[in-house]
Amino acid sequence: MIVIAFPSLIIFLFCSLENYCVLEVDSYGYFFRKGKTKPAKGPEPQWDEDFEYDVEAASSLRLTSYNCRGRLLGDELSGKVVIDLAKENIADNRCHTFTVVLDRQGAVTLTISYSQSQQGIKRTRTNAAESKVFKVPISAVTRREKFDIPLVVISCIKEIEKRGIDEVGIYRVSGIASEIKSLKTAFDENPQSATLGLSEADINAVAGLVKLYFRELPEPLFTNALYPKFVSGIHMSDPEEKELFMLDTFQQLPKPNKLTALYLFEHLRRVSQKESVNKMGINNLSTVFGPTVLRPSIHEKENNADNLRSGSTFDIGALDVMSQVSVFRFFLGLNSSKTRLPEDDLELWQRLDYKKAAILQEKLMENAVEYLI
Repeated sequence: MIVIAFPSLIIFLFCSLENYCVLEVDSYGYFFRKGKTKPAKGPEPQWDEDFEYDVEAASSLRLTSYNCRGRLLGDELSGKVVIDLAKENIADNRCHTFTVVLDRQGAVTLTISYSQSQQGIKRTRTNAAESKVFKVPISAVTRREKFDIPLVVISCIKEIEKRGIDEVGIYRVSGIASEIKSLKTAFDENPQSATLGLSEADINAVAGLVKLYFRELPEPLFTNALYPKFVSGIHMSDPEEKELFMLDTFQQLPKPNKLTALYLFEHLRRVSQKESVNKMGINNLSTVFGPTVLRPSIHEKENNADNLRSGSTFDIGALDVMSQVSVFRFFLGLNSSKTRLPEDDLELWQRLDYKKAAILQEKLMENAVEYLI
């Protein structure tokens, strides 16, 4: 994991346009866009922004600067540079400040720090107050909110569907870390008020908040107990047996976990339908969310590794990630009523979609009248 902070960008030639920087990290020979600063104006624009990225299998960071010229003219490339992320240079957990010269004009000053986590997504038991939202068991949050899907998940997904579903790289592009942290604090303090503030937030920060919520659950959404069954089921060779086994395992999830997963599936299917625009199909979304909702807690992961290693020739770390992505992709791509929210639950839809709830209520009334007749 690297943390990147932007103090300033200095354009040698005078420029009165707004400028912004795009950050890309390479993975297996290809660069993937990970984030973008907000536009700043003037010949020496200043930023106070920071980003956090997972850099497993990455060796380079590419930074590209653009001048904002409006939709008609399109943004103008003002320069780019590739920064070596050799871990021996930044792996001491200290902040390293670089000033790098862009290939066309200008120079960028940024700070990079690197921190190592052998488990990647760390789930640990915390002493977080159960009055909070983050780092608290989903059962505690839903019990307090008196609804089986956490408000933070519903609010963020609704905001993304309102104005972010066409955003290129939604869920893959990282939001500004400081903005995500502010949103997290707001939900921990007052979820209802925090919901009102989402409309003003950068949409990538809203998407980042969704991922952060699932990543910080003390126990993964798919639970520690069922993780070995999901992993063994995804490797079954017979398609029919696999589907029956995986759906049966999914039905064993606690109700809040199951309904939240179904709500997430339906949302991400709508995102994937816009793949031609947002470049986020089922494979990309599964790569993002598989480890986020499946990666077991640290102590459970160690136990599962012992169990799986005895019958496998794969590296356990690679096997974990491959399995997590495959399990999520299986459910996301499965056309089954058991991987969709129940259509006849009026109370559920009154919270999730009032238009659908109104239609459902009308149908229920019609059925009731026919029954009385």
